[in-house]
Amino acid sequence: MYKFVFNVVNREEAIRTLEFLTMDITEENVSLLSSDELGLENGECLFSDGYGRIGILKFDAVDPNLIEAFKTTPPELPEEVAL
Repeated sequence: MYKFVFNVVNREEAIRTLEFLTMDITEENVSLLSSDELGLENGECLFSDGYGRIGILKFDAVDPNLIEAFKTTPPELPEEVAL
């Protein structure tokens, strides 16, 4: 089974993700999954192959339209929403 894991939102999610990947739960691995400066960059994820080998996979879209087409980041909401 192949597993792709992108940035997570909080520490608890990072720990569950590391357990899912069967990786050691260390501060370094938790930081790798977080969205801080030590974590994965946009377009990067952890990839686990069928043999359990894990590495960082970087997507390099040739066409910028592909990046926009597959973007899953929700748009930011305005601070105040008029009713």
